[in-house]
Amino acid sequence: MSKELSKNIQIAKEIAQKIKNKNGRMFYVGGYVRDLLMDKENKDIDVEVFGLSLDELTEIISEYGIVDQIGISFGILKVHGLDIDFGVPRKENNIGVRHRDFEINFDSNMSILEACRRRDFTINALMQDVLTDEIIDNFNGIQDIKNKIIRHIDETTFVQDELRVLRACSFAARLDFNISNDTLILCKKLDCTNLTKERIYTEVEKALLKADKPSIFFEYVREIGLLKKIFSPMDKLIGVQQNPKYHPEGDVWTHTMMVIDECAKLREKSSYPIALMLAAVCHDLGKITTTRLLHGKIISYNHENELHLTKKFLKNITNNNDLTYSVMLLVKNHMRPNILAKNNSSDKAIRKLIIDTSSKIVNIQDALLLSKADRLGRNNDDLETYNIDDWWKEKLLTVNENKTKIVPLITGKDLIELGYAQGEELGKALKYAFDLQITGLYKEEIINKIKSSKKEISKLKLQGKTNNCKDKL
Repeated sequence: MSKELSKNIQIAKEIAQKIKNKNGRMFYVGGYVRDLLMDKENKDIDVEVFGLSLDELTEIISEYGIVDQIGISFGILKVHGLDIDFGVPRKENNIGVRHRDFEINFDSNMSILEACRRRDFTINALMQDVLTDEIIDNFNGIQDIKNKIIRHIDETTFVQDELRVLRACSFAARLDFNISNDTLILCKKLDCTNLTKERIYTEVEKALLKADKPSIFFEYVREIGLLKKIFSPMDKLIGVQQNPKYHPEGDVWTHTMMVIDECAKLREKSSYPIALMLAAVCHDLGKITTTRLLHGKIISYNHENELHLTKKFLKNITNNNDLTYSVMLLVKNHMRPNILAKNNSSDKAIRKLIIDTSSKIVNIQDALLLSKADRLGRNNDDLETYNIDDWWKEKLLTVNENKTKIVPLITGKDLIELGYAQGEELGKALKYAFDLQITGLYKEEIINKIKSSKKEISKLKLQGKTNNCKDKL
C-alpha cells in the first residue's frame, strides 16, 4: 500500500470515529471495495455517511482542510489534499433527457439496503464499514466478482441514466468481466443518443487507458447496437475485407480490435497515451472508402489520407482540437515506419518522418508505437523476418541522436548576420536552410549554400508541402 493511500485511510478512520460519536456511520463504497476484494489498489476512496446531514458532515471534515463543495448539488464533498469523496445517501429521479436533468433529494436516514439499490452494478454496491471492516453485500456482488460478471441491480433505477450502458462496457473491458445476459437485454432497450460527448469520452478514455484488452469495450458496444448511434463510422469497418496475404485474421474490424489490444501493451511508452490509443481505433477507418478489388486483389491505396473519417469519429466524443490533430497526425503516418524499415530508407526519409509526426504533443516515438501495434495486430509474421524495432533504434540514434524533434541548425540570427532583413526573404531563407538540413548537410555547408543561392531562395514559395492534418480540422 502506498504511503499516500495509507494516510488517507488513517484519516478516513479518524473521521468515521467522529461520525460514530454523533450516532452516524461511514462506509467505503463502490469501486474501492470492489478493488479491495480483487486485491487491486485503488487510490480514489469513496465513502458514504449515514445518519448525518450534509451540513453536519461538512462541519466534521472541515477540520481536515478546505471543503470543496463543487459536487454538493449531488451530495458529494471533497477535502483539498485528500483523495476521498464524501457522500450522503440520495434519491435521484430522471426528469428530462439531459444528464443533468435529475431531481436529487438527500436522505441521511435512508436504509443501507435502499442506498445500495440505487447503484448501477452489484460489484459496485458493496460496502465496508470504515471502523469495523464489516462487508455488506446485499446483492451478491462478491459472487459476481468471483464469476467475473457485470450485473445491474435494479431495472427501474438502472434506466435512469443511459451512461450506465457505456459504464457496463467499460467495466467489462477494465476488469475483463462478462456482462450478464439480463443486463445486455436491458442495455439494448436504451437509446443513449442523448448522452453528451463529454460523458461518452470519459468512458472511452477509461476503457482505452485502463483495460488490458480495450477491444472488449467496443465488442460490447457493437453487440448492444451503439456503434452506428454514437461511434460512427466504426460500424462500417465490419465486413470490409482485406488482402488475406497480409491480413489472414479477417475484416478490418477484426484487425482494428487486435491493433487496439496491441497498442494497450505499448501505451505507457507514449508521450500522449490517449492520442495513441484513439489513433489505434481510427488508423484504418480510411479503408471504408478506399477498399476495392483490382486485378483480383483487395487493395485500399491511400486509406491513411481519408482523415475526414477520423475527424468524424472524434467529433462524436470530443471538442479537443489538440487531441484531434494529434490523432489525425498519427493516423496519416501510421504506415510509413514499417515501409521505411522494409525499404531500408535513407536518412533523409527518416528526418522527414520525424518532422511529419512532430506536434506539440505527439512525436516520432508515438508513430513508431502505433506502427508496431499495426504490425502485430494481425495473424501474419511476414514483417517479422527482420527486426524493425532494432532498425529504428539504430536509425534514430545515428540520424538525430535519439531526439524526437529536429532542431533547425540555422536560425534567424545566423541569416541576419549574412545580410538578410526581417520579413518574407528571411522566412524563405530559413525554409531553404531547413530543407538542406533534412538532406543531411551540416551547418557550415548550409551557410555556404545560402551564400551562393540568394536568387534561388528569392523564388521560393513559403507555403510548401504540409501534412494537411490541420487543414482538415
